[in-house]
Amino acid sequence: TTTTTLRPSPPLPTVECSPTSTAEPIEPVNLEIWSTLSEEAETAAQGLILQFNSTHPGINLGALVHGTEEEFRRLMSEGTRPDLLIMGLDALVNFADGGVATPVQRCIDNDPTFDSADFVPIMTAAYQLDGTQIGLPLTVSTPVLFYDRSQFLNAGLDPDNPPQTLDELRTDVQSMRAAGLAADGLTYGDASWFVTQWAAQSNVSLAENNNGHDVRSVNGTQINLTDSSLIAILEALQQLASEGIVSQPVTNATPYDDLVRLVAPTGPVAAMNIHTSGSLNFAYDNFSEVDASAELGVGALPGPGTGALVGGSGMWLTTPDSDKAWAAWQAIRYFTDAAQQVTFAKLGYAPVRQSTLLEPALLAMWQDRPGLRVPYDQLIGAEPGPANVGMVGGTRAHILWRLNWLAEDVIRGRDIAEAVADAQKDIDTVVATYNRMRYGSP
Repeated sequence: TTTTTLRPSPPLPTVECSPTSTAEPIEPVNLEIWSTLSEEAETAAQGLILQFNSTHPGINLGALVHGTEEEFRRLMSEGTRPDLLIMGLDALVNFADGGVATPVQRCIDNDPTFDSADFVPIMTAAYQLDGTQIGLPLTVSTPVLFYDRSQFLNAGLDPDNPPQTLDELRTDVQSMRAAGLAADGLTYGDASWFVTQWAAQSNVSLAENNNGHDVRSVNGTQINLTDSSLIAILEALQQLASEGIVSQPVTNATPYDDLVRLVAPTGPVAAMNIHTSGSLNFAYDNFSEVDASAELGVGALPGPGTGALVGGSGMWLTTPDSDKAWAAWQAIRYFTDAAQQVTFAKLGYAPVRQSTLLEPALLAMWQDRPGLRVPYDQLIGAEPGPANVGMVGGTRAHILWRLNWLAEDVIRGRDIAEAVADAQKDIDTVVATYNRMRYGSP
């Protein structure tokens, strides 16, 4: 795979963010916003843009410009920048190093009415470098367990108590297969989750320097795949795969193919599925339509521990114009406010603000579709320690792609020591290249 890495420039752009840095506008400030959100999330965001513009007469936030992360990296490497960007954590180190993301900390420090403490701690910590808030989380997803409650009942399992540990996962899949209800075991949307998510649950950091979050204070960071606890995770994964508890990789024609195999399989019926919580609304809308007897069940990510990593997208202040920065900050504030977070929570995203739980609309939604609450509950109790904030780096996209390959090798039965050695060699190469570009490291 190829991923554009922005050529590093001064690590912090010179754009300021305060009411006094913005010239008194004669006309409304026009802001351009780019987005990599899913179709559902973009539709929701477009509605919020209309609401924002109606309540902020001095600012005109344009319609979302949709694109891929790779497209936007390429454009910004060529000097084209929006005023606001909605994109995932791959942007954190690369965009800060490349000088295109102004830390929102500058806005926060000049905004006494902004309540940072209201955010879920692990969510904001994931978007920090060296203790500085670079971006803010917007649509937070995390992997959760999907299953068919009716099939659980048919197998004699309790649909209100899905498996949480690897032993429980083994027992429940075996029960479903013994009852003739599933030919496959646990399917998944991204094999890299078995490495990254289970490492976090086991308190294993994949990168040095606070899992890469303190990289600004040192000359780059390194990735380490040789930790004995990580090797134990891979051994457990391979054992589950050899028993058919974790299924062989499947090729998805759409992002939902592995998920819908629970109710409308194109191949063997799956016992359970790990997928992003951002698919929850799709699953609720489609399960009963595909199979009238099916009822969606949602549980926390099973594994060697508890908790999960922050995924999804954040908002980045990318304007090159100080006169627009404060207006762009108002848009970031609006989108991450509790009332607006309800809109995204409907789709399966975990609210970024704890005060969102005071919104009656959210509580009614969770009452009607209780699985929508699972991603929030997974993240609210997570301590923002090095392992739990997740691995970041200027080459994060490359690393995650290679970890997906590593996990698939392990699931297919390849020798773990060989698979790890090859993955470590490949990752070391791209990390060393980035560190030479950014830090002049040897």
